[in-house]
Amino acid sequence: MFGLPMLTIAAVGGTVLIVVLLLLLWGLQYRAALS
Repeated sequence: MFGLPMLTIAAVGGTVLIVVLLLLLWGLQYRAALS
């Protein structure tokens, strides 16, 4: 009963974390290309 919500939260949190990291990396490369 308690395992499923935790798995869902972990999956969503992990996905969000990966997306944020990718956006940060893309932003750094974009700024480096501009400068």
